[in-house]
Amino acid sequence: MIGAASSLYHPAGMAIISRNVKEAGSALGTNGIWGNFGIALAPFVAGALAAWQGWRLAYSASAGILFLVAIFVLFIRPQDDVVRDTKDAPVKDEQAPKALPLPVWMMLLYAGAMACAGLGYRSVSISMPAFFEDRSSALLNVLNDFQAYIPLESNKTLAATFITSLAYFVGMAGQAFGGKVADRFDLRKAYILFHSSSLPFLLLCFCLKEEFLPFAVAGYIFFAMGMQPIENSLVARLSVPRYRGLFYGLKFTLTFGVGSLAVYPVAFIEKHFSLETVFAFTAGTAFLTAVFGLIFYFVTGSFSERFYKGGTVKS
Repeated sequence: MIGAASSLYHPAGMAIISRNVKEAGSALGTNGIWGNFGIALAPFVAGALAAWQGWRLAYSASAGILFLVAIFVLFIRPQDDVVRDTKDAPVKDEQAPKALPLPVWMMLLYAGAMACAGLGYRSVSISMPAFFEDRSSALLNVLNDFQAYIPLESNKTLAATFITSLAYFVGMAGQAFGGKVADRFDLRKAYILFHSSSLPFLLLCFCLKEEFLPFAVAGYIFFAMGMQPIENSLVARLSVPRYRGLFYGLKFTLTFGVGSLAVYPVAFIEKHFSLETVFAFTAGTAFLTAVFGLIFYFVTGSFSERFYKGGTVKS
């Protein structure tokens, strides 16, 4: 039920931003920064509350915050005519093109890239706290020193969630950078570059010693989060305004849906290999994503003008 309610944000929120802001890439990056701020705080805050009073308090606190957010949202009124430039301005329903901007098979290539990206990112995100529980001895020693002053049920959990939170804070910088890139460069090239850049950090996570692991994970999160405004800008560029929300709904159904399957390979890898091997698995998905992106780049060569800021979608 929590997932069903929370997932409503993505198709609605992304459509509102992409249809109402001229610098859509930067706006999607800013949106991601604030979203990642919450994601970055969540593991540490939830871990601290759970260590203090148990897991029920973490859920109760989340419910209270979301209730306040729901009240606030009631007062937001998007203005779809904010964008005055004709190329990117939202159009009336009767003016909307009836055909997809690209052939379906080209869209399926990009869908394959997003599915691989969702699977890889979710594999890392669900395994990170457990991964750091046994690989954060330095921070754990500091927390143990405070045990006499602040009684906690699980210092290992707190240490792991703290490091996970720091990695997501680095991701916020990636979102800002990715948003700027999305507004200035070919979105296809940027998408390939960001996924390719995450590969070395994933391989380092597989082989580095404990004290360097947080830096390698943060490097991966920087590019994994940074590509999100680029990916969402691509979805906006490939969809007509009338169906923007539908396209985002399909996009997030694909990435979150396939991403949710990550629990199965992660469980298998942890049982038969090690949690470090999850990063090698994710490196494979990042490589496949880059390959899909590269093929997409070549087959859409005749549509190149659509993948820059100000590019228009034609019927």
